[in-house]
Amino acid sequence: KAWAQNYTITNRLPLHPSLGSPNTDHNPANNDGVSHAALSFVHGGLAPDFPYLTPYPSSINSIGRSLLHKLQTRPQPPPHPPNPYPGLPASATVAEQYLYDGNGPLWYRGWATENENEACKKIDDVLKRTGTRRLVMGHTPTFTNVVSRCNGKVIIIDTGISHAYGGVLSGLSITYSLSPATPEPMAKHQQRWVETEKVAAVYEQTTKVLVEETRELVGDYGVY
Repeated sequence: KAWAQNYTITNRLPLHPSLGSPNTDHNPANNDGVSHAALSFVHGGLAPDFPYLTPYPSSINSIGRSLLHKLQTRPQPPPHPPNPYPGLPASATVAEQYLYDGNGPLWYRGWATENENEACKKIDDVLKRTGTRRLVMGHTPTFTNVVSRCNGKVIIIDTGISHAYGGVLSGLSITYSLSPATPEPMAKHQQRWVETEKVAAVYEQTTKVLVEETRELVGDYGVY
């Protein structure tokens, strides 16, 4: 029951405490220096035209919990295979059907398979709407390495690590810091900060930095 109550399709992981706890919805009215200091995690991908993207991530997750409840409480169909695939419950809403569609967050592969130049034209809009800096996803394995696209804005972490696939063992390391850069006391809204963010792929014998960024911010980003 606890698992079902906390079930999520996608997660928004904040890097700065001002954004709240994990899976706090992005507030579009918040446009300060750390408003998008968060990462999105999902199995398949967040399609640019997915109609239930926002508010993110609660919109997608509420649809997912609703569909999960219907799947768990319907009369259970006979096993597939050998029996026919039962599909979604007859009571599935339009939103739930979109969720499970090939362009829904469970199965979308566009960020991994589309021409990178074309994909990168669309990524900033999705990041803006979800209040994130990077989309992290699986579902499209490479078997050899974690893939970074669009200058680290898209990261595909599925390397097929199970014995069934035989891919390389891998993980993702995320390091974030925000340090004061103002030597003398100043008004809070004038304080300068140095923000650093590093994302690296971790393998058995080595670590490869995928993206490392440093930004200077001005404002009140102190203790929370």
